[in-house]
Amino acid sequence: MGVIALRGVIDHPELQLTDLVVHSDTKAGRDAGELCGIAPVGVVATQDPGPMLAGDADAVVYAAAANLRPLEAVADMVSILRAGKNVVSCSVVPLVYPDAPGLDPGAFTDPLRRAALDGGVSFFTTGIDSGFANDVLPLALSGVSRVIDAVRVTEMFNYATYPDRAAVYEILGFGKPPEYAAFAAQPGIFTFGWGPVLHQLAAGLGVKIDNIEESNERIPTTESFDTPTGHVAAGTIAAMRSTLTGYVAGKPTFVVDHVTRMRDDIAPDWPQPQVSIPPKDLGYGPATGRGVYRVEIDGSPTMRCEFEMAEDHDHDLGARIAGASRMVNAIPAVCAAAPGLLSALDLPLITGAGLVRPVDGPTPDSRLVGR
Repeated sequence: MGVIALRGVIDHPELQLTDLVVHSDTKAGRDAGELCGIAPVGVVATQDPGPMLAGDADAVVYAAAANLRPLEAVADMVSILRAGKNVVSCSVVPLVYPDAPGLDPGAFTDPLRRAALDGGVSFFTTGIDSGFANDVLPLALSGVSRVIDAVRVTEMFNYATYPDRAAVYEILGFGKPPEYAAFAAQPGIFTFGWGPVLHQLAAGLGVKIDNIEESNERIPTTESFDTPTGHVAAGTIAAMRSTLTGYVAGKPTFVVDHVTRMRDDIAPDWPQPQVSIPPKDLGYGPATGRGVYRVEIDGSPTMRCEFEMAEDHDHDLGARIAGASRMVNAIPAVCAAAPGLLSALDLPLITGAGLVRPVDGPTPDSRLVGR
């Protein structure tokens, strides 16, 4: 996400890149343009955040991985806010809706809120899921409803081409035996990360969720296969489905469903994407990387929306570009907002203003550049 957002900032006609802070030795000392596959732009990456904090940047895109270090990421962003920089991030997923019940205010929202108010700036977390496909898009569609009975959003993605091996094989537990205690499959983890999405949907529609039920299913493969990111042995986990159901007045009203596979033919009875952009043939058979978001609204009228993204026929890369671009395109609105913690409910419609132009070359894929 970070390297794609970096390219987005460089390309955006209303933004100017002033600083680049990185975590790895392999990125430090390299020009920002080189890191995202274009000509040098005169901004050199550093591991020292001091110049950025003391500089005159209006906003900082914080895209550091935070799956296993959320409190460290919060501390990083607190320091940026206190320095008077607006923050747009995708790192700590539940912060898409800072007012969600269940978020520990002492650890998460209170430090960020105090820092934002002290610095006179705003903080906004967004992305594609969460941050657009399963919250903003359903709320936009709700505007043409007469009556809403229930809202269901389903992510259906093949993670075979997702370049973060630690996330795929360690955190999600793909390619691991069924008894492996994958972090993402632990009770309460999905509720912590995506529960705020249900609460944001409810708040946007003027109701409150009474309680949330969580379920998690994992399916092993019966045969071994290879993917672009690694080997999945027979008997190890090759598909996972995590579902949250939010109840309003005792009735199941909001559902977020994540259906994740490492090969398209695993778990055929689970929801399947109906893609219109043919997936790219990467030479790995059925592990093609199909993906789509489906929004279903039961009511009057009943609606179903298929939201598909792809870059060079790679659905996973298309989703990452969309999520990173959502961050970049939100920067002007976040800078213009009142100081404090924001959700999508606090901002105007985020558009691609200024971006109408011919495509000028491929967007970088973090599989191909220094991470």
